[in-house]
Amino acid sequence: MALTDRSVALLALLIGCGSDPSADLAGHHARRVSGALGTPSAVTPLLGLFTVRARVNGAPTPMLVDTGAPLTFVAPTSGVPRGPQRLETLGLGDATLYDVPAVGDDPFGLAPQVGGVLGANVLCQFNATWDWQRQRFTLGDAPRDVDVVGEATEVPFTLRGGGRFVLGGGEVAVPPTRIVLPAEVEGVPRALLLDTGASTSALRTDLVEAMARDRRSVRLGVTTQDGVVTQRLLRVRSLRIAGLTPAFPAVVGYDASALAAIAAEVGVPVDGLLGADLLRDHLLTIAYPAGRLSLRAYRDVQHVRDRWIRAGVLLGRSGGAWRVQTLLEGTAAARSGLQVGTAVVSIDGAPLATLDLDAVEGLLQGRLGETRVLQTAAGAFTLPVEDVVPLP
Repeated sequence: MALTDRSVALLALLIGCGSDPSADLAGHHARRVSGALGTPSAVTPLLGLFTVRARVNGAPTPMLVDTGAPLTFVAPTSGVPRGPQRLETLGLGDATLYDVPAVGDDPFGLAPQVGGVLGANVLCQFNATWDWQRQRFTLGDAPRDVDVVGEATEVPFTLRGGGRFVLGGGEVAVPPTRIVLPAEVEGVPRALLLDTGASTSALRTDLVEAMARDRRSVRLGVTTQDGVVTQRLLRVRSLRIAGLTPAFPAVVGYDASALAAIAAEVGVPVDGLLGADLLRDHLLTIAYPAGRLSLRAYRDVQHVRDRWIRAGVLLGRSGGAWRVQTLLEGTAAARSGLQVGTAVVSIDGAPLATLDLDAVEGLLQGRLGETRVLQTAAGAFTLPVEDVVPLP
């Protein structure tokens, strides 16, 4: 299923309980690298996630860069069969990796929009940098031309998990790839999995439901490995992790049994996911071989926008048009007379027909006090930009 604006994406791959993680995992990395590492690759943003322009066996293939996926996946095609295999080549920037372990599968239902997932079994061989400001990804040492200020926050980590698992119809050796970081959520110690495949950070459903008793929340669709499920979204009063202290961040519920499966794999409790939304105001470098995560604050953070300060409607493409998929409860949009399924032709006069999801999202977001005019066949609807999940 392609990602649409009815949902946030929480793409932390669950691979269940495997055998002893200390089992022989020889051959779970690429066997050779040629060309130059360290060349930044432009990315296509997708709900705040990074899709990099990779080359699979020489064929251009957009791949989601996902620390939450322990393996690399390629959607099965005529050139890539289904099941565990070794890719002849995987190109990224000026570098080419040879004999790369992967699985021919589309576990998140991203095809044809995205042709694969660049997973942590490849990433963990190298340093890797996410430059949210310039929308580029670097495999290798971080580029020098970055707009950062101050000292870097360095966070040590130990890669966890791994083992042997049955995926795509065959057994696959999975190296330790999971990064679990200590956190504090509203004064309570928690542990979050670093997941650059999550567009919105998440906490266990039971924790979110408990918080929702004394503050406003909205229900929306969440794209997971098992499809789209409905969860609550709300703001937490305080969160501290890896030196980050975002102001009233929004978090979405995440199935407790799914997190329990990850906890069983890594051997420690996991209470949620640290997603891209809380990382975007810092340059992120993961030095996998050294076991060190580095965050450097950007000097200019104009690229960072709170997705949930917006007109209270979510749109998705259907039948060749952008249509209302969700009217967020408690918002002016829900009271406006707009109906789910209504085609929206333009926003503030800007035609939507040729725009992608991130561009449409950008038109709906804004600053408190602004308005957005949605033009439909039934007329124009003027909606205020509001915090759709405010604290009480």
